[in-house]
Amino acid sequence: MTRADCIAWLKANNLEVPPKSSCVFCPYHGIEVWKDMKRKGGDDWSRAVEVDGMVRRVRRDFDLFVHPARVPLEEAVNVPAGDLPAEFEFDRPCDGGVCFT
Repeated sequence: MTRADCIAWLKANNLEVPPKSSCVFCPYHGIEVWKDMKRKGGDDWSRAVEVDGMVRRVRRDFDLFVHPARVPLEEAVNVPAGDLPAEFEFDRPCDGGVCFT
């Protein structure tokens, strides 16, 4: 079954559709996912900010970031979605849990 099939089945049976699962620090989150996570706060947001900071200086020649705007997550999420270039607003799927972070 595809994700769409699962959603259709859940809706047909009057069951709640859960949010997509992913790592809290997934670099493929769209800006709305980041904003929602920050609004909710808690361990997920704290962990995402922590990981974002930990990956910063992993490469010698350039800094790494979990957000595509290439700024610290705390700063990136404060940017209104309309102010980000279109290429920074994406919702790519997680590729089996293997990413560059």
